[in-house]
Amino acid sequence: TRTLMIIPIAILFVFIMDIKKRTDPITAGKTKFNIIKIFPWFILGFLFMAAVNTSGIVNNEILSFLKETGKFMIIMALSAIGLKTDLKKLLSTGVKPALLGLAVWISVTSTSLIFQWISKQW
Repeated sequence: TRTLMIIPIAILFVFIMDIKKRTDPITAGKTKFNIIKIFPWFILGFLFMAAVNTSGIVNNEILSFLKETGKFMIIMALSAIGLKTDLKKLLSTGVKPALLGLAVWISVTSTSLIFQWISKQW
């Protein structure tokens, strides 16, 4: 359920960005709404893979391999992002962004732990 929420949020952002482009004095009238150009196509792949996973047509060995491959790809993508991080620029931004990141990390962690505790109580 949590993962499926990406669909309406992504589509909502598509429409928000279109409204911003139409109301921005610089881009107003220069861009036309084209759902094919701006639609986040990964959503269709996500829905397809979710349907394949829940249908049971793929055996557990292949699903296990795909899950491990997916984890590996996420780790590689995050590593690539981390390796491109410029520490000098990061430090020059000041302490406020770091504190914001810390606050978000604490809130996500505590919320997750609270919901795990609540779910065990049921």
